[in-house]
Amino acid sequence: MTKTEFINLKICKNYDELNYLLSIWRFKEKKIVLSYGNFDLLHFGNIDYLANSADFGDILIVGVQNNPKHETIQDAGKRAFNVAALNSVACVVFFDEDPYELLKIVEPDTLSYKDKQQLNSSIIEYVERSGINVQKIDNIPGFSSFEVLEKIKTI
Repeated sequence: MTKTEFINLKICKNYDELNYLLSIWRFKEKKIVLSYGNFDLLHFGNIDYLANSADFGDILIVGVQNNPKHETIQDAGKRAFNVAALNSVACVVFFDEDPYELLKIVEPDTLSYKDKQQLNSSIIEYVERSGINVQKIDNIPGFSSFEVLEKIKTI
């Protein structure tokens, strides 16, 4: 198997594939962490965020937004491939506008999010009701996607 094929295997094409993997990991009593985002421009800040998220459990699942509100540089498939290439990421799955459905399917032990992300009321209610551990990861100053793009413009 090539490295590219291995990376592609880490991308779940649908929730059935994700549920299959979840059943294996839960059987093995793995601690599951869920993070999510757009990841249009993969940079040091994103990689640090995901590596820190992975430290909260055994398995890091990353949701990549399929239909972002804003225009993106790369389509969802390319963004998912980039994220899946990271060693700290076990699995990548797509979600639409709201990650709430993904959260309900994964039922992670821990939900991690960047400090600039907002958790909507349905997510907050769900994690409180479900007893999911929530971890906020601070952004590294100067390494948000917006800041990186602004730096590129000046080069």
